[in-house]
Amino acid sequence: EMIKDEIITTPEETSDAINETIKEAKRMRKIILNMLELSSLENENLRPIEQIDISKAIPPIVSSLEIELKEKNIKVIEHYEPLFIGINSDDVDKLVRNLLENAIKYNKDNGSIFITVSSKNKTLTVKDTGIGISEEDKTRIFERFYRVNKARSVENGGTGLGLAIVKYIANYYDYDIEVDSTLGKGSAFTIHLQ
Repeated sequence: EMIKDEIITTPEETSDAINETIKEAKRMRKIILNMLELSSLENENLRPIEQIDISKAIPPIVSSLEIELKEKNIKVIEHYEPLFIGINSDDVDKLVRNLLENAIKYNKDNGSIFITVSSKNKTLTVKDTGIGISEEDKTRIFERFYRVNKARSVENGGTGLGLAIVKYIANYYDYDIEVDSTLGKGSAFTIHLQ
């Protein structure tokens, strides 16, 4: 509107306004897609379940986030043991992707992400070297639209729905989620896969 009404006239101002509009449109699109995902998860319809080796499902998701990882120069350290679970393939993607996106968003530049699949413990752990979560925030991080660091989340295109999606998937399959975090040192999310 400012461009249309000629309030913004210089090429630099126009470029900034266009970039800001695109950034906001992408954020709104992500909110809508996440809301649709949550709505789909809340639907009581049974989803097709298959036996999936989660250790084989994770590497392609990591590869798809390569641009985001390179932007912050984040190193991914992976340790996978074979672990077959009965789950819907889309749910595996949503579960792992949301945990990884959070680990990237709230990590420090030149940080690390450790992804571990333990067949003995039947767990998936995503650990980062990021900003961490306070004790007060830990009780609320799975709420819709709740953000630990609101300014940083908006800046990174966060919707406040990623962990709500993780929680819904975990509840659907009766998985337990364990959160271990220290402010300024990072967070570890462990999913106990029954």
